[in-house]
Amino acid sequence: MKKAPALLYLVIFLLVLTALMYILGITGIFRSWNWLRAFEVYPGTIYLVFKNVLLALGFLASAVVFIYRMHWAPGLAAAFTLLTAAWFWVDRTILNQTQLPFSQHIFALVLTLMIVLILLLSYWSLVPYMKPPRGQIHPGGALDEKE
Repeated sequence: MKKAPALLYLVIFLLVLTALMYILGITGIFRSWNWLRAFEVYPGTIYLVFKNVLLALGFLASAVVFIYRMHWAPGLAAAFTLLTAAWFWVDRTILNQTQLPFSQHIFALVLTLMIVLILLLSYWSLVPYMKPPRGQIHPGGALDEKE
């Protein structure tokens, strides 16, 4: 197996940081539960908890599989990155109570696309440093029996 590049550690750090951000969101929701219920937040407090728990667990799982260098780690991280970007735009455009004109979304849209593109390219560039699938032959010719 090749020596891990610094990008791998940076991606793991960013995934853990993102998971911690969503965990802090969960604690903030529970600390403000009565206020959120009193002001009848749309689409609801349970939705906020579900979204933050799902994304926190997803990014934490992505970081763990990157640490173990599983061959499917870049795909899992890419799936949760795309899910987060899509969910952000659904929240911003459809579930938002104060609709903004499209001209107010252009900067955020361009920024989102740039960040997602950089992250997806980073995941893709780490594919050669992942462990091969079980039973696959290494480039050197040895058969990998254990994972």
